[in-house]
Amino acid sequence: MSSHRELPRRRTATTRSFIRDLPASFASTSARHRRAGAPEPRRTGLSSGLARLSGIARLTGITRLSTVARRSGIARPDGVVARWDRVREIVTARAVPAITSLRGRLTTASAPAEPTEPRTPSAVRREGARRRAQELPAWASRTQLMRVQAIRRDRGGRVPAPVEPPASPRAAKRHGEVVRRTSAARDLPATVRFPRRINLATGAVVLGVLLLVLPALLTQWTPGISSLPGLVPIAALPASQPEDGLVYDGLTPASRNSLCIGAYEINDSEGVCSYGPDPAPPTFKVTQDVAPIAEGVPPLVEPVKDTRGVPDDADVVRDEGAVVPASSMPALVPDPASGDDAFTMGEDGVACEGDGYQGKRVQVLYAYPTDAVSRFSRYLPSIRRWAAEVDEIFAASAARTGGIRHVRYVTTPDCRVDVTEVQLPADRLDSFDVTLAGLRALGYDRTDRKYLIFADTNVYCGIGTVIRDPRADAGNLNNGGPSYARVDAGCWSAPMATHQLVHTLGGVADGAPNSSGLGHCVDDHDLMCYPDESGEEVRVDCGSPSGEALLDCGGDDYFNTDPEPGSYLTQNWNLANSEFLIREAAPAADPAPQRPADTVAPPRGNPSPSPRRSLAPTASPTPAPASPTPTSGEDDPEDPEDPEDTGGDDDKTPAAGQAPAGGQGAGAPASPSPSVTASAASPTPSLPAPPPAEPGLASEPPIGAPPPPGFLKIRDTTSTSTRVSWNASADAVHYTVAVNGQIIGVTAATRARIIGLTPGTEYSIQVLTNDGERFTDALAAKTSPAARPIMEGWFQLNNALTGGAAHLYGARSNESTPIVAQRAEGVTQQQWSLRRVGNAFQLISRVTEKCVVPLDGELAAGVPLVQVTCKEAADEQHWVVLPTDNGFTLRAAGANLVAGLGEQRYGGARVLSLQNPEGLLHQSWTALPG
Repeated sequence: MSSHRELPRRRTATTRSFIRDLPASFASTSARHRRAGAPEPRRTGLSSGLARLSGIARLTGITRLSTVARRSGIARPDGVVARWDRVREIVTARAVPAITSLRGRLTTASAPAEPTEPRTPSAVRREGARRRAQELPAWASRTQLMRVQAIRRDRGGRVPAPVEPPASPRAAKRHGEVVRRTSAARDLPATVRFPRRINLATGAVVLGVLLLVLPALLTQWTPGISSLPGLVPIAALPASQPEDGLVYDGLTPASRNSLCIGAYEINDSEGVCSYGPDPAPPTFKVTQDVAPIAEGVPPLVEPVKDTRGVPDDADVVRDEGAVVPASSMPALVPDPASGDDAFTMGEDGVACEGDGYQGKRVQVLYAYPTDAVSRFSRYLPSIRRWAAEVDEIFAASAARTGGIRHVRYVTTPDCRVDVTEVQLPADRLDSFDVTLAGLRALGYDRTDRKYLIFADTNVYCGIGTVIRDPRADAGNLNNGGPSYARVDAGCWSAPMATHQLVHTLGGVADGAPNSSGLGHCVDDHDLMCYPDESGEEVRVDCGSPSGEALLDCGGDDYFNTDPEPGSYLTQNWNLANSEFLIREAAPAADPAPQRPADTVAPPRGNPSPSPRRSLAPTASPTPAPASPTPTSGEDDPEDPEDPEDTGGDDDKTPAAGQAPAGGQGAGAPASPSPSVTASAASPTPSLPAPPPAEPGLASEPPIGAPPPPGFLKIRDTTSTSTRVSWNASADAVHYTVAVNGQIIGVTAATRARIIGLTPGTEYSIQVLTNDGERFTDALAAKTSPAARPIMEGWFQLNNALTGGAAHLYGARSNESTPIVAQRAEGVTQQQWSLRRVGNAFQLISRVTEKCVVPLDGELAAGVPLVQVTCKEAADEQHWVVLPTDNGFTLRAAGANLVAGLGEQRYGGARVLSLQNPEGLLHQSWTALPG
């Protein structure tokens, strides 16, 4: 334990360390005096503290505000820097001179202490003790008197010399310096510490400055806020005008400290902003539904008992777009685009890229309330047409600046926009905030999605979410999700859908040269320009009214594929760089057609396709099946880097619990398009068959052969599937894919998915060219073990063959809603739970908490599976889980029947039904946690 005599020395050492760490500018005056040989001027405690405060204000606070703002990594317009500079000037011009003047007056009024000769610390302590002994009052205790006598004897009986009382009862001279007589620090010199009262005064001044400055600074420092000088909160909600679609229920004017300042904040969605509803154009009426622009598909027919038998695995994988499916698995499902093309154009006029599902995409939803009848079949072709026209608007707008852009939609295997039907509770379409809450509850809240919602109701014309982030790099928050754009039935059209989608993509930022400050522009003719609530006058800067159907007529506000260096769009967010759009440089030999800006017509009917269309893959003779090779569970080798990867392949890992693309888009039963996949009925006679050593087998390379020219990549391997990609060959037209030496398919694409793999098995995959030569080395891919269901927990029920999920159609709450197989998305209507009932289980839907049963409770082959209210005593609701080599089967407790994919379709997807167990892959299932 340290003694009280060590305390002054320790405090002195600590204070010296504090002085040593002070900025060098604080010690510059002392250094100059030491170099000149003159004694260092002294300051009183108050003036010394004020001097330090002044130095701190100049050097560490105010003068660095603009520097910190510039180096914060957030691009800010000049308005923000100007505000910082004004704050610095005010504090520097007022607070610092006042402090300096006060310090000068105090320094002048205080008489400098006369220097005395230095004395040793022990002499200083003895002198202080004697002084305190002489000031002892008469009523001091006996112990105190004894201590005083001992001090006076000074260990030698010497009578201490009288000490002249100090000028102040609270101060004494030590080493020629003034010290304060305090109980905590009476022996510390004033030159090495801040006096206590000056510390309080300094803290009060600094606190006052911070309270005045920080509220404004924090508002301007909030990441993602693009600021205009004078950006202020909206004072109050405007009066609703339902006849024009201007309904403000569920919106709140954002406060000054909100990310949404200057706009509205959506209730119960912290940080989710909106510019509010857009009014209906003159040609639309919110209360009057838009008529279909294309003939509808046949209405849905409720499933019944089917006597056609059980479909083969080959028939099932043909729905997935597999080329020439074999009689046994695995099967090859190539991407639509051929070679190294980034995308291909489908028959409906939309661009299809990758597998149509993975990566950042725009997902189209049809939403209707439970108290209304679904009109999905009637409007499905029209919604797809409007979505195609939205894509044409982006393509034509990009062509004006020499670029190519297409909307990266979620698409079906036959290259059509995948429109998902969703039923919401009756009140979830009354306002935008509850719509978002309802969609989130169903799992439509992926961070790689922009949701374009066609709402079958008549509340708004259009409304969307916005994100206030001006940064130009790919980390801009507008480059992610989820974001939501809603268009109601009275305004269903391509221009209104495009307008709301542009809001979700980041247009028009507040700092844009021609921004109104509320998400729109003022330089017509432009799809995003109109007189909004800001009151800004709209002027005509662009020539023809036909530009009203295109984006950014001046190319200087929010969309430009080739902005000028140093322009606004090179330093701020340019939504032409959004990863939700397909990008590709226009080829030199086949330039994109460009029309003058004043002659571009709005898209009508079928939009014109992109100038770069990929070749259609051709068919090949039926290959021999591949047989899996079980392994003991060794780790996979690392996939080599592909130096010639074109970037078209989506290298993002799918979210947990989601399989690669599978299932069928909604609508009429789809078959592979001739422009996308091959047909087994029409093989191409000009395609030479590879010369294998044995029929259906890939030949082994000779010893000492040179390395192959291709590089194979394997990724996203699950328990039943994997994705493969390879670089394009300069002289190859088609590629042959072999698994374990067995040819499984021929394709013109360089990216594909292999489905129907066995869990816990290692496979050897290789690519050959069309003449049978080895193009890549064989790489190993090992599937993971089959996941079993979680008891009393939620899981996604995936098919062992396709990877698709058991899906409660449309998230409907109606009794007898069929269960179908659709692409696994992880949404709530694809999540299930097993509830134990005796020696069996009930299969319960998470979205409705109803049970899966055969229709009408009939336990017979071909009966479709539907949902009904759960009853524990109902034997037809009981299931038994039995393991298989590919996962597990769901067997009816009262019959030897299992759940599999049937021949009937509902909304374009196969309906699950009871079947006789035949060991087919589509009769096995795997489970992933929900």
